[in-house]
Amino acid sequence: MPLRKLRIPLASPAPISGSFLAPNSTRTMTRIRISSVVPKPMMHLAGMEWSDDRFVARRRARPRRPRRMVTGVPDGGQCRRQGALSRSSPGGTVASMAPIDLCCVDRLDRAVGYGESCFETFVVEEGVPRAWSAHFARLRRGCDRLGIVLDDRDETRLRDAIAGLPAGERVARLTVSPGEAAMGLATAGDGPRAWLQSTPRVPRPPARLRSMPHPRGDAPVVAKFGCDYGLMLRSGGRGILARGELPLLWHGERLCGAAIANVALWCDGVWWTPAVGDGGVLPGITRQRLIDAGLLREGRCDRALVARAEAVVLLNSVLPVQPPAAIDGRSCRDHPAVDRLRAALEP
Repeated sequence: MPLRKLRIPLASPAPISGSFLAPNSTRTMTRIRISSVVPKPMMHLAGMEWSDDRFVARRRARPRRPRRMVTGVPDGGQCRRQGALSRSSPGGTVASMAPIDLCCVDRLDRAVGYGESCFETFVVEEGVPRAWSAHFARLRRGCDRLGIVLDDRDETRLRDAIAGLPAGERVARLTVSPGEAAMGLATAGDGPRAWLQSTPRVPRPPARLRSMPHPRGDAPVVAKFGCDYGLMLRSGGRGILARGELPLLWHGERLCGAAIANVALWCDGVWWTPAVGDGGVLPGITRQRLIDAGLLREGRCDRALVARAEAVVLLNSVLPVQPPAAIDGRSCRDHPAVDRLRAALEP
């Protein structure tokens, strides 16, 4: 396959050599090796992606309509494609490079601009949210950190909106932001704004857990902030989720919890869960109900305790108690003690 010289229009142009993977195609994808004089940030400005020690540059010679979906899969870092231009990542995923939707605005919601949002996820049954008082109390604490004041009238309006959801058992997510603001880090939002999402509640298969460092494992957690979950995704969680697994978060040797659930360990006849005061642990609603019932104790949960635990369960408002299928590839066993937790949460 012939080698060609490419010159990328950068601030400081540098020749980069490489070979075309599809030299006869109107859409070409080129794998090239980096010249040592071209810094990585400049490569990103040129529309190129970093993959190990190489870049993948993609160019489109002529637009073609209608756009077809990508049907290829990456093979050894190369991507066989049909139709739309594709993007490959080190994780092996392939996505269509659809045109970006551009919105020109004078004001932008602070949740989009700076990740300022707080949310709650809960089960709604025939328009009635389960454990609503506990969820709203935690939402209010989180909003206080964002400078958002929620009063009793706001609670009534939110309850009325939840009551209007379709009939049946549903999973709802309520997200609150400071509202829209002009450009600038210090500009204030124009008032609280809420989004209500819902979907039918369906059984979930047991999760396969994969360990990763907690990006904020030393910080106290008071509520569920959107920016914290975004940080977890950027710190490696996205790749774990792409493989069909769920991040299990650690701060050094100390267990914090799972990405979307608290964790409880059955060891020596006692259910243990990581202590909120240690940092990186969400004060979960289901977790607190079991503590109040005397079935769950707080304490330091390290790797040694996890290794010798007879049973492990995930706790959140949707599951609400579910043993994982595996932790880091090691299968988890079922245990009769799990039934005691489930029985305590029955209506």
